[in-house]
Amino acid sequence: MKTLRKIFAIAACLAATVQVAAAADAPQIVEIDHIAPGPAGGWYLRGDIGYVIATDPKATYGGTAVNFVNEALKPTWMIGAGVGYQFNPWFRADLTVDYRFASKFTGNTVCGGCGLSVERQKLSTTTFLVNAYVDIATWQGFTPYVGVGAGVAYHWLHDLIGFNPGGGVTIVPDGGTWTWAAAAMTGVSFPVGENMLIDAGYRYLWLGNAKSGADGIGNRVEYSGLSNHELRIGGRRTF
Repeated sequence: MKTLRKIFAIAACLAATVQVAAAADAPQIVEIDHIAPGPAGGWYLRGDIGYVIATDPKATYGGTAVNFVNEALKPTWMIGAGVGYQFNPWFRADLTVDYRFASKFTGNTVCGGCGLSVERQKLSTTTFLVNAYVDIATWQGFTPYVGVGAGVAYHWLHDLIGFNPGGGVTIVPDGGTWTWAAAAMTGVSFPVGENMLIDAGYRYLWLGNAKSGADGIGNRVEYSGLSNHELRIGGRRTF
């Protein structure tokens, strides 16, 4: 019986020793105050290229003296650049400059009883826009967005020549026009590196009117109701 008591006493001492040693070796837990992350944001540069499909304008010569028929502007390409700022995870804004290469215009005018003339012209447009975007959400790295923009456009109407049915040629001077512009856009962006995003989207542009220079009797060619559908892809580099 005494031997059994000794065994229990030794076992109890060993257990107490193990508990003390374990407590001494246990890792110390340090309470750290929670630090909330700062808002996402920062400057970025952007560059874009795109395919431009122009709506067919209403074209006239000499005010409403001569109305064109069969008007059409051919598709063209554009390039652009800009600088912007991401204010928080869902709102950003930028300033952009975009140049659209010359779009070829074709149309006809009625020449009394001698048929239709054939008109050939070119239109180049540069826009300067202030844009704002809402980044809706991010899913699997893809962030859809919507946006609007407003600013000005400069139209350069050039290489205006008309071929009359009787063999005559009409040439109208080149001319430039400033007008208001507005945009609505939607698209999606996704990351391709730590500070790089690819941006693919669609933009609709309202571009106002364009005028040529005046000919010898003071008449001009004028396009009204200009607008574009643009399919764009580019990159945004944050820094």
